[in-house]
Amino acid sequence: MKINWRTWHAWLSVILSLPLFIIGVTAVFIAHGKTLGLSKMDIDALWLPGYAMAVSKKEPVVVKVALAADGVWYVGGKTGLFILRAGRAEAVEALRGGDVRSIAGATDKLVVGAKTGVWLGGGNDWRRIHDTEVFTAGTLPDGAIFAAPTTGGLVVSRDGGGTWSKDAVTIDALALLPAVREETLTMNRLIMDLHTGKAFLGKHWEWLWIDILGGIMIFLSLTGVYLWWMGQRRKALASAGWQHL
Repeated sequence: MKINWRTWHAWLSVILSLPLFIIGVTAVFIAHGKTLGLSKMDIDALWLPGYAMAVSKKEPVVVKVALAADGVWYVGGKTGLFILRAGRAEAVEALRGGDVRSIAGATDKLVVGAKTGVWLGGGNDWRRIHDTEVFTAGTLPDGAIFAAPTTGGLVVSRDGGGTWSKDAVTIDALALLPAVREETLTMNRLIMDLHTGKAFLGKHWEWLWIDILGGIMIFLSLTGVYLWWMGQRRKALASAGWQHL
């Protein structure tokens, strides 16, 4: 039996066009995710098998624990903030599903640093006092609230989160720290940097590499399906014409 490699090539190209299209589109979104604010968009995608299997096997990760003045335990993790009370874990609705990174006391209230910003409160009464993603947040000896945004630096509020300002003393102290050294280049990192284009264009311009390659993949997948469809159409018309004759 003679194998028609052209037919196999055509059909496999059509089948692979969808994965290529997905890779191309997602590559472009990865490059511009920060600009588009994709990290702040909550998506329910448990219908996808990969996420469903991960959730079924994943155990809760506790990253921060704090004991409030009233003797109530607060537990923070990747899935939000919880109150341990009467042998049960009650979710704080305001931070449900958010990534909690720090919990600290502020007089009779707690300061929580999270991916969604800085929160102040207790029990189920919480208000967001800073809407920028932070690495950590806490209180100073004089009662002021500080936060370390992921964008860099350190900000301080002395009016309960009403206004924030950069702390000059801290900024001067940070300037004295040694420069951050680049981590050792490993083969794994080199491969990743070659994949993303960072090895050629640097971190600032790697989006250009991803845009170009992602656009090419989208173009090839769409044109490939179109050309295949046109070929099938021509075959159908030719077959119909031959039968008519």
